[in-house]
Amino acid sequence: MLIKLNRNYLKAMRLVTAKEDIRYYLMGIYFVGAEGKVLGYATDGHQLMRWIVEDDYEGDDFEYIINRRAIKDAIKTKYDIYLNTETGEIICAKDEDFRTFKGLIDGKYPDVKKLVSHCIEDIPKEKVKSLIFRADNLINLGKIGKLVGKDSNTPTSPIRQYNRASISGIENIFTFPQANNLMYVVTNIKHENINDREKYAVMMD
Repeated sequence: MLIKLNRNYLKAMRLVTAKEDIRYYLMGIYFVGAEGKVLGYATDGHQLMRWIVEDDYEGDDFEYIINRRAIKDAIKTKYDIYLNTETGEIICAKDEDFRTFKGLIDGKYPDVKKLVSHCIEDIPKEKVKSLIFRADNLINLGKIGKLVGKDSNTPTSPIRQYNRASISGIENIFTFPQANNLMYVVTNIKHENINDREKYAVMMD
């Protein structure tokens, strides 16, 4: 079965994958099909993006981690992009022309579904007066907003923010009214009264 993938959402997901990491399985987008849905996840251990690719999936269960390079090469083709749920290959098609990209990563992805479930359960959250963000995460958030807006033919997408208090700090949850199938979570945020020398809260080991 072929599942069509949104080009701009793939670009947004690539922004969140790890670029260089000993945890090699984070250097790809994780696609999983189960329980009537196809979901995509990307994380570098500090930020996470969840994409509901399809919410009426009727095929067999699958799990694939596809490396960021294969996704980039597929995006460059300007063709329609599909995920082959039987092989994990990325298929690009235009008229009679087809191109196949293989980029499976052999590894076990973190339990991001559990983390996302906690975030969803806790919306809305208490207001926090002041937070400290990592600048690169804010840059990514702006880029994601532009990609979502581009897909909706607007300059940039509005972004809604929620806070989730956790033992190690604050998790900020961002959603996009123009794309309610996307969610972006940042965990390396601190209260203003936390000592700067303390480590940021990290999503996963």
